[in-house]
Amino acid sequence: MVIPEKNSINFLSFKDRARRELLNCLDECPGTKAVVWDEYLIGPFSLLSDYAGLQERQVKRMFTLKSDFPKNVDFANMFFLVRSELRVMKDLARFLSKISGASRASAGFPKLYVYFVPSNSSVCQKALVEMCPHAGSLIEAFRECAVMAFPLETDLLSLELETSFKDLFLDEDPTPLHHLAGAVNLVQQVYGVIPNIYAKGKYAKQLVDMIGKMGVDNANSEWNIPSRFDNLFLIDRNVDLLTLMPIQLTYEGLIDECFGITQGTAKLPADKFPITGQSSKTAESGESSKAEPKEKKITLNSTDELYAEIRDKNFSAVGPIFSSKTKFLSAKMGERFSAKEVAEMKDFVAKMPHLLALKQSLTTFMSIAEIIKPLVNNDDFLDSLEVQQKFLAGLETDKVHPYIEQLIARCEPFEKVVRLICLQSEVNGGLKPAVLTAYKRDIIHTYGFQEIVTLRNFEKAGLFRVPAKSWHRVVKEKLKLVVESSDSNMRDISYVYSGYAPLSVRLARYLVHPGWKSISDTLDLLPGERLEAKQKVPDHLRKRRNSITSSMSTTDEPPVVTLVVFIGGVTYSEVSALRFLSNQEDSSTVFHVLTTQMVNGSSVVESLKETLTPTILPV
Repeated sequence: MVIPEKNSINFLSFKDRARRELLNCLDECPGTKAVVWDEYLIGPFSLLSDYAGLQERQVKRMFTLKSDFPKNVDFANMFFLVRSELRVMKDLARFLSKISGASRASAGFPKLYVYFVPSNSSVCQKALVEMCPHAGSLIEAFRECAVMAFPLETDLLSLELETSFKDLFLDEDPTPLHHLAGAVNLVQQVYGVIPNIYAKGKYAKQLVDMIGKMGVDNANSEWNIPSRFDNLFLIDRNVDLLTLMPIQLTYEGLIDECFGITQGTAKLPADKFPITGQSSKTAESGESSKAEPKEKKITLNSTDELYAEIRDKNFSAVGPIFSSKTKFLSAKMGERFSAKEVAEMKDFVAKMPHLLALKQSLTTFMSIAEIIKPLVNNDDFLDSLEVQQKFLAGLETDKVHPYIEQLIARCEPFEKVVRLICLQSEVNGGLKPAVLTAYKRDIIHTYGFQEIVTLRNFEKAGLFRVPAKSWHRVVKEKLKLVVESSDSNMRDISYVYSGYAPLSVRLARYLVHPGWKSISDTLDLLPGERLEAKQKVPDHLRKRRNSITSSMSTTDEPPVVTLVVFIGGVTYSEVSALRFLSNQEDSSTVFHVLTTQMVNGSSVVESLKETLTPTILPV
């Protein structure tokens, strides 16, 4: 196996393409400008360019759609960057309605340009004009900023569509599919046509059709490049709802569970980290620390060597790594006392930057572990984990569970309760009507009648359901979803949930070796349609190999590279499990991930919640 070849696809290259697209759009509006952000886009676009980079394009000021129209206009253009979604048009209409007639009539009134991300939308344009009639006369032009996806890691692309699960599986809105089809074809423009397509799920099948209709024209020189990917695996999120609900147990997964990770950053309590610089002087002098930030923003990506090593490990396995790194650092730092010759001192000085960086990383990530440890070592967490593991093993799933009743009675966080009920429902093939009714009654009594609509959303999205054809027992045994011997040593992908192997990842592994034909009966038990298709690729553009399924080969054949596309979101633990498969020394299999968004059980539950606005009747 040739390691450089195995890791040769790097999704971070999309960052430069996306940044160029953004800057080109800014250049289309000559002169000074103010950028008005759809607030959610600030995070993803911060991955592409900082404010200094925007200033080079004559950006003088920035606002959000929630801001008021500025009183002092010192720019020639207003550049609106918004998602092509109807709900965003409501915010844009509100912003435009704040522009007074006097402002529009003034000589210094700027030209307004609206850029849709990732593509222009006539539907959104029409809706905007209906909500704000003078929008048509205000806006100079509607254009698009074709940033299809944001690279979160070398092996991970995300469309960052925050409501894609809700849009698809509750509202049945296919908009995310159109965006995803564009992103898949962008990957094919860069890395060549993917010859083999495997799809599981209703939307996955539709996505295959969309990719074809968008026109992969092999005769076009733009596509006349060698295929770097062998397989394209498209999977609906509701094919594997099971993996969404358990608590993630990797280091990165627990950060996401406890604090949330957004575009590769997490916000943690600032007082849990060592105080340095001016802050320490302030603390020593006894001065007020009111100005100190309450949260510390931590960047989480593989550019940090230590984080790259621990992120995908089971949380119980990171302690020994911290200990080993600390001893290594201590020994290396001790070399400065033993260095006597000039050459030895020079060698130590050359190592200093790396050692100081390691020291900083150890301080940061051990601090994070110290924050998480009390949260996962308490009785409530361990009790919840025990019930979760029993459900995954198929135990105690057919009746109202006393632990869930206790959680509801104690008014524990809504997401915590619902995740366990959803997990019980999924492994049992649905809940008996009496059990489902009992849970719904208790939830409404405890959390309020406003949750009635939320519960209906859960049912419509398939998270709560009455018994149907149950597949869990058969699939669990056939695909070895529960591995009793799994532990923090990462002998199997089930380490990410301390004994449960993500169904989606097992399907991806079987797809590559020995192939889906070996589990065709099992696949048919799972929700959604199944499709296998091929795209035409000229022989001279194909990879040369003896067998497309020779993933266990130890020859010098190129690795089997598979792009796994999650329609409706993917968890960090699933990404960790796919990395585990890619990094095995005895495997020539590599997986990369494209997803509509990063999710966990709590974020999915939260997206389906409804807030009922009370109607105030006149007295």
